[in-house]
Amino acid sequence: MIRKRYRTGYTLREVSIALALGSTVFIAATGLVHSAFNWSSMGRNHRQDDQTFFRLRNDFCSDTHLATDVEVTENEVKLTTSDGSEIVYRIEANRVKRSQTQDETIVRREAYRWKSGRVVALKLLDSENQIELAVSSITPHAGKTPLWRVAKASIGLRLLHERGEIEP
Repeated sequence: MIRKRYRTGYTLREVSIALALGSTVFIAATGLVHSAFNWSSMGRNHRQDDQTFFRLRNDFCSDTHLATDVEVTENEVKLTTSDGSEIVYRIEANRVKRSQTQDETIVRREAYRWKSGRVVALKLLDSENQIELAVSSITPHAGKTPLWRVAKASIGLRLLHERGEIEP
């Protein structure tokens, strides 16, 4: 009678190859998961920045359309409305602060902050009776800051409609 030899277990070479392949797949998967989390975080920050700009634009345009008097300096805009309210938009590092006072009492305060680096500029467009709110991105490798979003608002537009000076 001839005995057959059965192999039980694996050789050292087989175990080493299996460990090397498993480690390679694990490291590649870890890198992909890390990249996916970074992309998700960047997407969330961009979405929040968009929402912040649209909130700021809506408030800024609404306030400007109600303004009877405007004073623009380099870092702030003061709007005076027909009911005596004074609304101030102040540009600070990576954010804009809005404060509204009536009869020297603070009615409302709000801060618009961006997750990514942004530069905000306010400019009075004399020929068009408008104020421009321009927000640029800060990119680490660019020579000049690219324009990200722009909003223009006509001063006193809603008041002109209410008085019937402009037809809808």
